[in-house]
Amino acid sequence: MTKLDSLLILINSMDTAEKRYFQINTKMHEGKKDYQFLFDLILQSGLSIDLVKTKFKKYKPDGSFEITCNHLYNLLLDKLSTKYAEKEAEFQALKAYQQAKFLFKRNLFDDAFQLIEKYKLISLEYELFSQYLLLAKLEIRFYNQLEFKGLDENKLIKLQSKIESVSRQQRAIENHTGLYNLISIRQIKQGTIRNEAEKEKLNDLAFNELQAVSGQMKNSFEAQKLHLLFQSAYFMKTTNPKSSLKVYYELNELFENNRKLWGNPPYFYINHIRGILNNLRWFGNYAEMPYFIDKLKNLLSEFPTAQTTIQPLIFIFESLMLTDQKLFVEALNHLNEIQDKITEKET
Repeated sequence: MTKLDSLLILINSMDTAEKRYFQINTKMHEGKKDYQFLFDLILQSGLSIDLVKTKFKKYKPDGSFEITCNHLYNLLLDKLSTKYAEKEAEFQALKAYQQAKFLFKRNLFDDAFQLIEKYKLISLEYELFSQYLLLAKLEIRFYNQLEFKGLDENKLIKLQSKIESVSRQQRAIENHTGLYNLISIRQIKQGTIRNEAEKEKLNDLAFNELQAVSGQMKNSFEAQKLHLLFQSAYFMKTTNPKSSLKVYYELNELFENNRKLWGNPPYFYINHIRGILNNLRWFGNYAEMPYFIDKLKNLLSEFPTAQTTIQPLIFIFESLMLTDQKLFVEALNHLNEIQDKITEKET
């Protein structure tokens, strides 16, 4: 894939608000730069890669097409990632880490410590253990550089114990994630278990997962989420969709009670809804599917950056509901209704 290919996909995935944001934040006082011309050129729907290149060389004969492509791609990546990252707790914690270092260098020690303390609490609230550890270790480093001014031995031990505790939790989450990834790849690549050897391997994996659960905080959203995801995948592999569906409903309740921890875009939640819809379809329980399809539709306005992930899922499951029930005329009408939207996303 060339840089122009990537550029076409990136620009065509942008919504109206993103295009306007980019144009406003790159507006120049005098004249239009080559990368702005290229951006406007790609916005013209229906232009092929060859036509974009031809038109650019015609109107910008002195410009370098390859350099302009690279510059526009990097600029888009920088502007759009910043636009969304600023709203995320993960980005804010990393930003606070850099700001605290800057404040400390300028001898604003109290301000640096206050910032660290604030975002340590936020990191724990959102279960951002890696970010917490960065901030906590920076805090102790600062105290060390100040020869532990304002810090006694008991407080130092307390700070270090918390670091050790969070480190253990982080390692447990990473181990648990690894086990879930293993069962996921087996489910995707192999499907249900087919012989005794596969059954034995699966049971060994399930035993390790139970051990991983026992070593984690019971009130951790991440730990509970991974456990339920693993359990659902286990039941699917052992051809027990009824138990899998029951676990999915528990998982749905967990997600609904922890909306602030979904992430942006909420890919785990989207995959969870997809899992429920697959399970309901397996049962032939088409009456309950529209409820969860509507949940996907509600995400479209809340998380515009996930539209290219969500819209195909909505179309696929709405179509499958009709074709599974042999409602082929309705399925064709459904396809015709959204044909234009599908064509828009073709690139």
